[in-house]
Amino acid sequence: WGYDDEWGSEHFIDGESFAVEIHAVHYDCKYDTFEEAAEEKDGLAVLTIFAEAVPNDNELLNPLCDLLPNVTKADSKVQLSAREGLQWVGSGIKLNHHYYTYPGSLTTDPYTENVIFILLPEAITLSCAQLAAFRRIRGD
Repeated sequence: WGYDDEWGSEHFIDGESFAVEIHAVHYDCKYDTFEEAAEEKDGLAVLTIFAEAVPNDNELLNPLCDLLPNVTKADSKVQLSAREGLQWVGSGIKLNHHYYTYPGSLTTDPYTENVIFILLPEAITLSCAQLAAFRRIRGD
């Protein structure tokens, strides 16, 4: 996410930026660890989900947003059931629709150049208030 409700994504679709860009990083299970997969040409895939800020809450995000005050710094941990934690993923994603894919690199350490990016161009939504809750998390 970015500093405002318009700009936060690394990628642009048809010249449009999104408030949030979510990366779900996956590695091929033929490798024992992420680190091992990150060393291989076919090791990693990043599913990219965009979100746009709207006036009303995305109710499916509330279980996650309710825990955000407990995430006070990088590497903080909170408990959330898989169902609660992931139900928002399906809130606006149409898996039978089109997507974009290209070979690229991780945008964080270790920056390996062996990633297949899969971009789902249809954004999910979250409210401006929910987005503000994410912005209160600090990475330092």
